[in-house]
Amino acid sequence: MIKILKEYSSKNIILNPDSTHFGRSAYLCYNKDCLNISIKKKKLQKSLRLQLPVFFQSNLEELIDNKKLK
Repeated sequence: MIKILKEYSSKNIILNPDSTHFGRSAYLCYNKDCLNISIKKKKLQKSLRLQLPVFFQSNLEELIDNKKLK
């Protein structure tokens, strides 16, 4: 699972953070269909309570592709 965290203090988005970060988080499986559905239905935006940047979807797609190659 991919952990997506909106950091409490700075409101930055962090992918797969370590345990030293604190904030609102959401999980996403390593599947492009799950990613597309969550972006289309705005599930990540609702759970993280923020507007996602445009480049965020491409970063997640790269992460999913790299995981499948291993």
